Amino acid sequence: MNKTQGITKKKTRGVKKSATSTSKQKKSRGINAKAVKEQIARLNADISNVTEVTQLVNSAASSTDASKKTVSALDTQTLIKDLHEDKQNNEQRKQTNEDLAAQLELIAGMEL
Repeated sequence: MNKTQGITKKKTRGVKKSATSTSKQKKSRGINAKAVKEQIARLNADISNVTEVTQLVNSAASSTDASKKTVSALDTQTLIKDLHEDKQNNEQRKQTNEDLAAQLELIAGMEL
């Protein structure tokens, strides 16, 4: 009987240790959970600050782009570019007119 009593005592001691260790683990988890929640709150605040700054930067960039889009009438680069485009358009119109005239002569020659 002594042997069985010794075994039961060891088992109860083992159970008690696990019970106390689990309660310590639960407490440490509670403390860790609070710390994690605080860290998450701080990170969320940082993220909101970052998004606010990026929005301000983007709005500033778009306002500078809008100011660049305003073209003065005396801007030489745009004048040269427009002149070049006008020359191309005139050449295309001449070619189209010549093609239409040739087609008209062909149709008139067929007497349709």
